[in-house]
Amino acid sequence: MSDKPKVFLSYAREDSEPVRKIFRYLSDQGFRPWMDTERLPGGVAWWKDIQHAIKQSDFFVICLSPRSVAKLATRKRNFLKQEVEIALKIQNATNLEIEKQEDRIGEITNELAELARQSSKPSKASLKTKNKEFQKAIRRLAEKKGEAIFVIPIRLADCELPKELKMYQAVDCSDLVAMRNCLKAMLKEKKKRNKLKAKGIKY
Repeated sequence: MSDKPKVFLSYAREDSEPVRKIFRYLSDQGFRPWMDTERLPGGVAWWKDIQHAIKQSDFFVICLSPRSVAKLATRKRNFLKQEVEIALKIQNATNLEIEKQEDRIGEITNELAELARQSSKPSKASLKTKNKEFQKAIRRLAEKKGEAIFVIPIRLADCELPKELKMYQAVDCSDLVAMRNCLKAMLKEKKKRNKLKAKGIKY
C-alpha cells in the first residue's frame, strides 16, 4: 500500500481541464490524487467507487469556480453536492468522536487521581480496570484520528466560498506560494501519521 497522501479532487465537470492540471501537479509532487476521469475504469459501479475513494482519502480538495459554486448553491441534487456532503459528514462525525474520546481520557485521568487521593495504596484491581479503560480510549482516539479527512477548498477562479465551506481557509491555485505552503502542510501531516503507524499506532 502506498504511503503517498491520498487526495480526492471534487469539481464541476465544466472545470475538468484545470482540475486535470492539478491532478498532474499533485502526482508530480508526491501525492496520490484521485480524479474520476483519471481513476475510474470502464464498466465499474462508479458512484460506489467515488464514495469509497472519498472515505479512503487523507484530503478532500473541492475545486471552486463560479460554475461549481452555482452547483453547490442550487437546491437540486447533483453529484458535486453529494461529494461535499459525504466529506463534511465524515469530518463532523470524526471530530465528534475525537472530542468524546478526549473527554473520556480526561475523566479517567481524574478518576485515577481521585483513587490516589483517597488511598496511598489503591487496589490493584481498581488500577487495572482504569488502566484498561484508559488504553481503550487512547486506541479509540488514535483510530478516529486515522479516519480524519481534511477539507481544502482551492479556487480555480475568483468566486465566493459556499456557505458550507466558509469555515475553511481557501487557497488560490494561481498563488504559487500559497499552493506550495499548502502542499508542504499536507505532506507534513501525512508524515506525522506514517511515523505513528511505524510505532504501531493508528493516527
